[in-house]
Amino acid sequence: MEGSGFNGQICFVGDGVGSILGYDALCRTSQYQSRHDSENSILDTDGPAGDECGTHTTEAPRRRSSSTSEHQCKLEFEVSDFFMFGSPLALVLAYRKISSTEDKNTPIPRPMVQQVYNLFHPTDPVAARLEPLLSARFSMLPPVNVARYQKYPLGNGQPYHLLEIIQANPQMFAEGLSVTPSTPGCHLRRMSEVSIQSTISGVIDSLPLQTINALTQKWWGSKRLDYALYCPEGLANFPTNALPHLFHASYWESSDVIAFILRQLGRIELMPAVGLEEKESTFSPSQPREKWIKKRTSVKLKVHFNIPHFT
Repeated sequence: MEGSGFNGQICFVGDGVGSILGYDALCRTSQYQSRHDSENSILDTDGPAGDECGTHTTEAPRRRSSSTSEHQCKLEFEVSDFFMFGSPLALVLAYRKISSTEDKNTPIPRPMVQQVYNLFHPTDPVAARLEPLLSARFSMLPPVNVARYQKYPLGNGQPYHLLEIIQANPQMFAEGLSVTPSTPGCHLRRMSEVSIQSTISGVIDSLPLQTINALTQKWWGSKRLDYALYCPEGLANFPTNALPHLFHASYWESSDVIAFILRQLGRIELMPAVGLEEKESTFSPSQPREKWIKKRTSVKLKVHFNIPHFT
């Protein structure tokens, strides 16, 4: 079978309805995994079973899983990251939760993936945010702005990690605690993995551990989920029914999207040092490194009008 021995990193990329199908496939794999583990945890009954008189004994059959459960649609590999472009998944999940007859407090199924990224344009009429659906407090936080590739090819160092957001906004996640809010207007920088681990102790001191665990257990990864892409202001004048077609093509052609995906897969993110922000912000790959002698170059073309005809 092709790809049977592949052990590398696998990620999903889906836009529009494809993101919904990918989510359902990952959730079905998660449900199969939990059901399969529960079936294996049941001990086989080896003891004899007798009739009412006790004169005849027969061995009870062993518990075997049904053939239908063994043929459930599931993924035979692990998915590390799931990138969604202009996804209406939040609207679909909200409708499923409202129309469901189960308890409304039941958490939304978590896909079997390490991290989910929801990329969208702010003016896309089809896309919707995921974070407020998992935690209503994130409705007060704007989505993460994806760095422009032409200005920040390696990222602008803004924080992505969930613990960084909790530490920067403790007043939003504190329940009945008098926590001093963060200084408005301060520009946050992304911390390294070592700094994130050392920050956990400080977050626990300011917030209850139960509050942090409740948020991380229902979160779809360890980073933020909603990421807003750059959108020209002129698109706001376009008809609403024409925007989804334009955005659909822009997701696959955008250098910002490609650079963002490569940074996340390669775990590459620029962490600028103090005092070098101004120097790094002026870098642009489109800026020529060598000066041209002439801005224009004239090219002469010779055109032959006497084209031979072949029969």
